[in-house]
Amino acid sequence: MNRVVWFVAVIIFCSFAKSYSQKLTITKAITYERHTELAWETTEMAGIEYFKIMRSTNNSNFQAVKTVTTKKYLDFSDPAKLDTFYYYIDALNGLNQSVLKSDTIKMVEYKMNDDHLMDMVQEYTFRYFYDDAHPNSGLAKERNSSGDIVTTGGSGFGIMGLLVGIENGYITREEGITRIIRIISFLQFADKFHGVFPHWLNGKTGKVVPFSQFDNGGDLVETAFLMQGLLTARQFFDQDNATEKAIRGIITKLYEDVEWDWYARNDSGFLYWHWSPNYGWQMNFKIRGYNEALIVYLLAIASPTHGVPASYWNSGWTSSNYKNGNTWFGYKLPVGPAYGGPLFFAHYSFLGFDPRGIKDGFTNYFEQNRNHTLINRGYCIYNPQNHKKYSENC
Repeated sequence: MNRVVWFVAVIIFCSFAKSYSQKLTITKAITYERHTELAWETTEMAGIEYFKIMRSTNNSNFQAVKTVTTKKYLDFSDPAKLDTFYYYIDALNGLNQSVLKSDTIKMVEYKMNDDHLMDMVQEYTFRYFYDDAHPNSGLAKERNSSGDIVTTGGSGFGIMGLLVGIENGYITREEGITRIIRIISFLQFADKFHGVFPHWLNGKTGKVVPFSQFDNGGDLVETAFLMQGLLTARQFFDQDNATEKAIRGIITKLYEDVEWDWYARNDSGFLYWHWSPNYGWQMNFKIRGYNEALIVYLLAIASPTHGVPASYWNSGWTSSNYKNGNTWFGYKLPVGPAYGGPLFFAHYSFLGFDPRGIKDGFTNYFEQNRNHTLINRGYCIYNPQNHKKYSENC
């Protein structure tokens, strides 16, 4: 056989063999009320640069929805109606030529009830903190585009999401243990200032990333959010084996190393939000309610090593314009600013602190959070600024 002909024949055969061996498979397809989630895999990526998501309502006239470089996509549909869609994925080379197609799948949207919605929100929240965590530290990124910047307080929320993921079966207990070990191993050696973490860390190096010019040291509020997540994990990983005992031990040390009393600034009766090794107390921000930081005082008072007196609850937290007592949209607000303030006031501290039946001289904190939420909903219904789509379901 002529050498040139033989060489061309080999190339054709190899190309045929490669295309025959390559396979594009849709590995995940879940439909909700207003969107479909797709994920796919290929046996190899040689020659593939992009993926085009193809969609049809009749399984014949397919239209391109989006071209992506990732192997997952959320396709949002018309919220005014439920529909049936057919999908396949088209793999493209660098010349935008089709080299591989998946099988076609059929997806039927459905009306979600409250349980469906809660399940979806829980899983998506978990996946943000788990799938998009910093690869080295396991901590939560400030946002999905923040590179190596991780947030300490947000990581406390993410740790709680990790536990929900285990409980709901999104991951195994062993996978959760692997992640929490990565997190606490990193935190042991990350920058701390009298045991208090900064707002931001570099997820590779563990060094502080300044949040602002003078905010390059400890952030007591973000640390409290982190600690409530860690303490919840300490309670969750309760099995009598060496690994989970070690997890509990490291978390205990991280909590007991926090010098809450240092941030009381010479027993001032207040806790202070920030301290910097370069600028000292220049931020000069007293933590007092009512806002999202209630958990700071609870953890500081409870600390077995660097605690502050219980009197700090009144001398610090409730000391300034705490009481309200006014009524909006038929609901009385015991404490806090007009209308209750941002709704995260009812979220952040109460991820670790169960307010049911808990009260002081100002309020029952479950009723406070319930009424705050209902006032927020009442504002959406009244909609004085005529915002689009505000309603009783907002």
